[in-house]
Amino acid sequence: MERKPRGAKRDHMVNERMISFTYFQIGVIQAVAGFFSYFSLFNDYGHPPALLPQLDSQNYYAANAKENAQWLVASRDDFGKKAFNRSWFDSDVGVFTSEIQAEGLNVGYFNLTQTPEAGKTGNLGFRTIVGIIGSTLKMPPCLAYSCGSNGSLSNDFEICIASGSISSADLFGIDDGTSNPNVLTANASTRKQPGYGCFELWSYEQQDLVQKQSQLAYFITIIVTQYFHAMICKTRVLSFFEQGMWNWWLNASSLAETLLAVGLAYLPFLRSAFGTVPIPGPYWLTGLPFAVYLFVYDKLRKFIMRRGIDHGNKFGLWVMKFTYW
Repeated sequence: MERKPRGAKRDHMVNERMISFTYFQIGVIQAVAGFFSYFSLFNDYGHPPALLPQLDSQNYYAANAKENAQWLVASRDDFGKKAFNRSWFDSDVGVFTSEIQAEGLNVGYFNLTQTPEAGKTGNLGFRTIVGIIGSTLKMPPCLAYSCGSNGSLSNDFEICIASGSISSADLFGIDDGTSNPNVLTANASTRKQPGYGCFELWSYEQQDLVQKQSQLAYFITIIVTQYFHAMICKTRVLSFFEQGMWNWWLNASSLAETLLAVGLAYLPFLRSAFGTVPIPGPYWLTGLPFAVYLFVYDKLRKFIMRRGIDHGNKFGLWVMKFTYW
């Protein structure tokens, strides 16, 4: 009741200080938090941020039109390690174009499936992919495999994919998820040497899964940072701890958006309606450090302003002049 009424001509509801605070301070922190979660999920699947620029320049990655889908080839130092290079298995772009054209291979994704054929791994086209990629990159698959009439030759790429007989290679087991024990771990100095490292194939389904999980991780991170944003917006100068959390409409709305996010991630009927997928639990927390930073940043700002108001501190008055909204 002791607070003076707002001056309608001077104190506008929206001004340049509020815009600056909302979009160029708090908004930037929230956006950085969201992108951190997005890139973290890709990184944990083995694709570091350095490999993501221009990844979808041909509209291949998790293509909206399935006829544009292609296999994505990731080169790794070893099974489970981060990728250091990637290329599309395509006749028009990437490092495999000449080999694909020489084989006369139809690279349409759904022509090159992992569907078993007569007990082997994938159809003939898929087995041809493995041979072309390995011969071009000079490295074996990251996953275990065998070859020969009875699958007796294990993880010997030079024998299984003999020169001149790529299309006839009979591979077994490459899609069972077991790691190749014969991979020679590469490092920065040996990556270009034949036989070091391994390659991994990303299917359309895997691309789609990782993209949807990354998008949902971004959305959830924004929600987490919004909890703290709501706390700091409760007061202009007073400390949050003086004001408290007694606005139950605000508390209810925070709970509602949390339940919405949980539903989008884990309820089948909502996932089907919105095209989302379940997300691992730890990605609910990747934005938490940014949310805490946002809260501490604003609490410090208000503390400095109160020093200016209560004690005439010049810096506090300057901060209030340019950030008080």
